[in-house]
Amino acid sequence: MSQPLKCFMTGSRVFGYATKDSDLDLVVLCDDELQRELIKIVDGFERLAGLPTKVPSSPYYAGRVNFIIVRDEVEFEAWWRARERCLAEPYITRARAIEIHEACRTDAFGASPLKGKQ
Repeated sequence: MSQPLKCFMTGSRVFGYATKDSDLDLVVLCDDELQRELIKIVDGFERLAGLPTKVPSSPYYAGRVNFIIVRDEVEFEAWWRARERCLAEPYITRARAIEIHEACRTDAFGASPLKGKQ
């Protein structure tokens, strides 16, 4: 049985710099079973929309929803800390938000998997 879903919103829609074309970023903590279910949802959406499927790499996009899949509590907490640090800043740009996320992930893991992927 899949673990209970834990997720939260992050990104431009939360930080206040979203545009009309911005997606919705959801950080989702999940086990293998839940990840497989999300892949089915995304794959089904892409097929209905006539898009080439991009699974199984994360993040998964279903329309304008971006599922950022994390596999353990440490990574989930790093994303949460980054979100809270971004919200604490009076004005934040996308570049600054990425910088904060990289710093939080580096604190958690010693090196940021995001570096160079944005």
